[in-house]
Amino acid sequence: SWRESRTLSESYNQVATEVALELEIRSKLDEFKQPSHLLQLETFEEAEQQLIKSIAQDLPAFDSNDIADWISQRLRGHWCYAERKYASIYKALKAAKQFFDLKEKYVDGFVFPSAGAMYQAYEKEIYEFDYYYRLFAEHAIDVHKHGSDILKATGLVADMESMYVDWYLNDFAIAWGNLVDNESLLANWTLPGIPNQQNFFNDQVKHILNKTQIKRVFVIISDALRYEVAHEIHQQINDEKRFKAEMGSQLGVVPSYTQLGMGSLLPHQSLTAHLNNKVEYKADGISVHGLENRQKVLAKHGGIAFKA
Repeated sequence: SWRESRTLSESYNQVATEVALELEIRSKLDEFKQPSHLLQLETFEEAEQQLIKSIAQDLPAFDSNDIADWISQRLRGHWCYAERKYASIYKALKAAKQFFDLKEKYVDGFVFPSAGAMYQAYEKEIYEFDYYYRLFAEHAIDVHKHGSDILKATGLVADMESMYVDWYLNDFAIAWGNLVDNESLLANWTLPGIPNQQNFFNDQVKHILNKTQIKRVFVIISDALRYEVAHEIHQQINDEKRFKAEMGSQLGVVPSYTQLGMGSLLPHQSLTAHLNNKVEYKADGISVHGLENRQKVLAKHGGIAFKA
């Protein structure tokens, strides 16, 4: 009761620390190697640390349901409330385990019959590699800010970096590049059933404005917003119950250059590149570089551009 009291727990923590030192609890806990030995123990902070080590060191080997149950239990526990870093550590462990489990599904590599099939597989599931890595990285950074190096000490940070960069990003890019080359896609940059970015205005904006009850359409452009981030936002909006969001994607322009990408979203009949000292892109003869120029393009269609 003392430990669970939100007003008195700080004094409990101090006494628990002193008792743990007196009884040399840290050294005594070394013999408990399995998480099951420690799951019911909340008395000492040292037990929380030992539990985290025992999970992190053999994370891929544990059953996914067990990991989910253990972490859910500990997140409701005393030390996650008393020290924010422990909640961040457990959330990082959960994301890493989800990454490991997904990797097992692609242990034979990223093999798809076509670029279109690979694109759709990314939309459906493979984007989760990016999602789990981001969650892990966010929580690992938070742990480090709170003065703990436990994720680094167990080798988990290095393992995640290696798997994400050296395995996933590298192998996925090579597989995609091979399909693009084999299908000569750069000669005709389209995929069946996938809208192209340069058709965004006609496909996504104009047909909505043609509905009589629609007065305005707001387009929010965020450079380099990852698909997995958009997916999370989409889910959060739908969880609110008051709103309904739909998720879609489009095949980006090549080269995937910021100014060309932004320009391709504007209404236009033709999009051209002009090679002087630097490349300048124009929509129907009007430069798409800078807010003022984009304003000119949109003004022709009753629209405005602004920074937020």
